[in-house]
Amino acid sequence: GAAAAAFDGAAPVPVRPARAGGAAPAAGLSLRYASPAVALVSPTTGSTAGGTVLAITGSNFGPAGPASANDTRVPTVTVGGRPCPLTASWAVAAATHDALACTVPRGQGANLPVVVTVAGQASFPTATASTTFTYGRPRVSAVSPAVGPSAGTLPTGEAVNITVVGDDFGDGTTGTVELHPAASTATAGAAVIVVERASISFHNRTHLLFLLPPGGGS
Repeated sequence: GAAAAAFDGAAPVPVRPARAGGAAPAAGLSLRYASPAVALVSPTTGSTAGGTVLAITGSNFGPAGPASANDTRVPTVTVGGRPCPLTASWAVAAATHDALACTVPRGQGANLPVVVTVAGQASFPTATASTTFTYGRPRVSAVSPAVGPSAGTLPTGEAVNITVVGDDFGDGTTGTVELHPAASTATAGAAVIVVERASISFHNRTHLLFLLPPGGGS
């Protein structure tokens, strides 16, 4: 008899041939929609504060205009494993199944994969420059005080607190602080001084506060 199949989504869908005057067989074949594929993301860089609207183009992003937010066909997007919420314009943008837009969360890191998932099927993470997202590199604008004792403490034994001001220092969960010698000092054999994580008392996107370690150079 004629074949009948009603489906809408990316998960395997049973296909059962209809019988004239009787029910379909208990067992049947199934088919699966192609997995999402990400071809391009734009922009590819943004602030660690998040908020960048990421335009994603590709294929097999699922049907537009889902019935509800709990519909399993609603695409989800992650950037480096973190949820990237779809923008309000998604329903219009996804009408052709090949475009999405999401708002990048705050974070840090470089060359983070952008992954689209529809009904349990995820796009394959790629590491190309056009399909990954990179948060801004840290930028230092001021250091105070700019001079400190090589012992790392004052003659009274009091620790010296260093404040660093800038941008894109990350979300404060990870990261390191290193004191690099100037080019003239580096040629004389001065080493990079790594500030211990326990010595960092404050860390957000724009400010760092840490205890000056013992060292030397400029």
